Amino acid sequence: MEEFKVDYFLVGVPKSASTWIYQCCRGHPQIATPGEDSLKYFDLKYHKGSEWYQQKFEGCDLSKVVIDPSPTYIRSPSAPARIARDFPHAKFIVSLRNPVDRAFSQFWHEKKNGDIPFEFEDCLEKFLLYSWYIDTGMYADLLDRWLVHFDRSRFKIVLFDDLRSAPSAFIEDIFMYMGIDAAYSPPMLNKKVNEAGGKVTAVGRKVNMLKKAPLLYKTLRSLKQTLALNDHVERALGVKGSNEAYKQGMREDVRLELQSIYAPQVKRLEAEWGLDLSSWNLG
Repeated sequence: MEEFKVDYFLVGVPKSASTWIYQCCRGHPQIATPGEDSLKYFDLKYHKGSEWYQQKFEGCDLSKVVIDPSPTYIRSPSAPARIARDFPHAKFIVSLRNPVDRAFSQFWHEKKNGDIPFEFEDCLEKFLLYSWYIDTGMYADLLDRWLVHFDRSRFKIVLFDDLRSAPSAFIEDIFMYMGIDAAYSPPMLNKKVNEAGGKVTAVGRKVNMLKKAPLLYKTLRSLKQTLALNDHVERALGVKGSNEAYKQGMREDVRLELQSIYAPQVKRLEAEWGLDLSSWNLG
C-alpha cells in the first residue's frame, strides 16, 4: 500500500485567488486533490488526528501530485511546525494580493450575505476585527513563521495581479513549479469564483439588527422559500449583494491609513523575497 503523502500546500492568502487555483488544479490529470478546499486540518482540526485527515483524500491516486488547499494555514501560528513534523519535504504555493484590496475584498465577501453588522472602517478600531481582516495582510511577518521550519526555496509566491492580467500564464507557472504538464488548460481558466460582492443596503443593516432576535430573523429568511422577493428585499435579507456599492471602494482616509500600515511589510517582501510590488503603490 502506497504511503500517504502531501506534496504541495496551497496556504493562502484568503481572497487572493486560492480557491481559483484549487479549482484549476482539481481537473489536472497529474494532480490529486481532496473533494473540498480549506481542510483546515493543520490549524483548526489537528486534534482529529491523521486518520481523519487522510480520509479527506480518500480515493486520491497517491502516485500523482497531492495538494492540500487550505488558505487559512498562512496565518496559523501552529500550522508550520505541524506540517514540518508530518510532511517535512512539502513545498508551498502562496498567492499574494495588494493587502489593502485583499482586506476590503474579504470584508465584502462576508458582508454581502448580511452576516456582519459592522463597517469596514471599524476594522481599524476593534482588536478582533483588526486581527482577522488587517493582520492577514502582514505577509512578511506571516512568512517569517514558515521560514523557521522550511527553507525559502520551498516556497513559490505568485501574485494576484498576474492572474488578472494573464490567467493562462499564471496557472502555467504554478504547474511548471509542480513539475507537471503546464499545457493543460483548466475549464476554470477564464471564470471567477468567490467574488466579493457588494455592500448591504441601509435596509440590510436594519436586518442585521434583527439577527439579535433569532426567531424573527429566521422567519424573515424563510420568506424566501415561499415568496418571489424583489432584488431590494433579497439584498436586505442578505440573499444578494450590490456589486455597484462594492466597486465604489473604501473611504480615502481608510485607504491611506492602511497604506501606511502595510508599507513596511511590502518593503520587506521586496527585499527578502525578490519581488516587484511597485504596482501596489505601497512602497
